[in-house]
Amino acid sequence: MSDMSSLPRLDDKIEEILMSYLKVESFTDTIGETDVDTFFNKTVGNMSYFKKHKSQYGQYDILNDPLNRHVNYAFYKGSNETFVLLHHSDIVNVDNYSTFKSIALDPKSLEKAYLNDDSFIDINARKDLHSGEYLWGRGVADMKGGGAIQLALLEHYSTTRIKPSILLLAVPDEENQSLGMRTAIELLQELKEVHGLDYKLMINSEPHQRLNETHGIISQGSIGKLNIFVHVKGVLAHAGKALEGINPNGLLSYIVSRVDLSDDFVNETDSEMSIPPTWVLMRDNKSSYDISFPSMSYGLLNVLSFTDTPLQILSRLKSICKEAVDDYIEHINIKRRKFSKKTSRNWIDFSQGDYVHTLEEFLSSNSISRSELINYPDDVERALKATNDGEPMVIIGILPPYYPAVTNRNQDKLINLVNEFTQAEYDQIYDNRMYFTGISDLSYSQLPIEEIENEMINILGWQEIYSIPFETIAKVEMPCINIGPFGKDFHKPSERVLKEDLFIRTPQIINHTILNY
Repeated sequence: MSDMSSLPRLDDKIEEILMSYLKVESFTDTIGETDVDTFFNKTVGNMSYFKKHKSQYGQYDILNDPLNRHVNYAFYKGSNETFVLLHHSDIVNVDNYSTFKSIALDPKSLEKAYLNDDSFIDINARKDLHSGEYLWGRGVADMKGGGAIQLALLEHYSTTRIKPSILLLAVPDEENQSLGMRTAIELLQELKEVHGLDYKLMINSEPHQRLNETHGIISQGSIGKLNIFVHVKGVLAHAGKALEGINPNGLLSYIVSRVDLSDDFVNETDSEMSIPPTWVLMRDNKSSYDISFPSMSYGLLNVLSFTDTPLQILSRLKSICKEAVDDYIEHINIKRRKFSKKTSRNWIDFSQGDYVHTLEEFLSSNSISRSELINYPDDVERALKATNDGEPMVIIGILPPYYPAVTNRNQDKLINLVNEFTQAEYDQIYDNRMYFTGISDLSYSQLPIEEIENEMINILGWQEIYSIPFETIAKVEMPCINIGPFGKDFHKPSERVLKEDLFIRTPQIINHTILNY
């Protein structure tokens, strides 16, 4: 029978930690992320257990980081069975708070200001504002709220001497390239070897959003993410002689229209569907205006997946790009035939050809080493300039970061465990999601497939400037779950978190999970 023991009230402690945490301006990819170290050392160092075990908390170096950031960790040592509490310590900037920017990290002042003038937020946010049930400000939800819960639980567990070990990780850079989590994998392995740890479960506390506000959500995995570049070289021509060349902007537009929101890249489970792909950037390589075509254009495509591997996604994209290239060339040829007939020109058709290549194919066929193609787009553009001027070419590849899609093999165990507690205590159902769709560091909690290293051949700069420690992940992998408070409008100036969920329910659910897993 499950242990239904509840925690003592931790709301005051969670609020105290959170208000202090929010004052740290740890904006992603800035020197402010290093200020977390001081906050962490003070918060953990004041816990009675860690006053006696100073060597069991601190900072773990991130090698070759120009900002000199660290993974902050605290290790309470119980039995070999170990639960990992994970959260990211960085937050997105506050620029979109406009005139409220100076108080965006001060929930009490921000709420007071919004109550005085609520015209800055939308009608749904106003309703929540006047209910008094939410806490407001950058990071209250994503994700220092979850971090404060975990730190309060760590103090409780270390004081009451819970049986299993607890390892808390506060990692930087999640909102950018997850450098912190990719480094934390090495720390997990070191601690495992030194203390003989048996990792049971990784618990992240990212906030969750709800379709039905009476149903909470847990996630037992994390969605995969690829940043794909499509680099197009055309055939140069004067714009006044447009039919004599191939405009890379036109060719790219054909590709973009075929791929944007395409169902070909959507994965489905029984009750979930991945978001269709979309383009996050499109441009040509011109730095100033002239009357010629640009020589090249490129786009960046965001693909989110549940089950597709990088090679599967690129193979599908390559086929679509080939069709788009063929169609665009035929489109030009039709126009050339019409114009040629009218003006007595003796133009021949542009030929169809094998113009679409993956990054790996391009490197191999042109005898280019990986170390020569590091910086995007400059290095790819330089390499493409050396190819035949009279033919178009399309190169597709992947830019860091890569987030593998992972999910637990057994979905019933954790959702049943959570619901036995939430139904008994709160008469509330929690719905299960196989994948956390907000993208998270849980992507590195386990291997997605055994031969994942082979899937990395099309990542620009792989093992040169970017890597993922898959071999180490294989040694420390564990099931994962996201249990975080209910919040809304993450990254927006109306970011908020439900107080009851933050201060009471979420810590109780995490506690029940740890006691009974």
